[in-house]
Amino acid sequence: MKNIVQFTSIMVATLLTVSFCMTPSVFAGDHNGLYVGVGAGIDNPTGPNEDGYSLAPGWTIRGGYQFIDYLALELGYDQGIGRFSSPQNLNGSWSFMELPYLNVKPIIPLNKTNNIYFLIGGGYVNRVLQTSNVNPKMTYTANPNIGIDLGIGYEGYLTSYLSLGAEVIYHYFAYDKINVSGGGTNTTVSLPISSDGSTTSVNITLLYHY
Repeated sequence: MKNIVQFTSIMVATLLTVSFCMTPSVFAGDHNGLYVGVGAGIDNPTGPNEDGYSLAPGWTIRGGYQFIDYLALELGYDQGIGRFSSPQNLNGSWSFMELPYLNVKPIIPLNKTNNIYFLIGGGYVNRVLQTSNVNPKMTYTANPNIGIDLGIGYEGYLTSYLSLGAEVIYHYFAYDKINVSGGGTNTTVSLPISSDGSTTSVNITLLYHY
């Protein structure tokens, strides 16, 4: 987690330096309205029972509408896929997918070309483990599938229509049941306690504003 914080700090500092070196009047204007974009970065499983889970490449596709200078609403898709190794000598892949998510986006304009923003919301989570070193291969899907998003980010306008940003999003997700399938098995197992399957995403984003 410390490496992710350092990586994020470097990204944000670099983007801020580049954006503030631009002349604000060049891209000054009304940024309200529809926008779409993509993001890519890394996903870090941050639940207490996920020590054997690797960092994973992550990506996001989103669309949003900025109503005023200080508020937008985003609808999108977020996913990360990595590797895991358990104490029971089970190896395989893990995935975290949020489809769809809906986040409220409060915005703090720093000037005409730079914003700090927050993300508050959630979505439908598909949290899956798939084994690869046993036969038959098994799939473990966590339920219930509802997650909560809390994030913070920065965006700077490169042109009147394009903005480049960096963000950190904590996806809180807890579950008390697991669906187990594979090898002719398809059953739901109740856990004795609720398990934390949260993930933290660090993304670089590119948005097009209409």
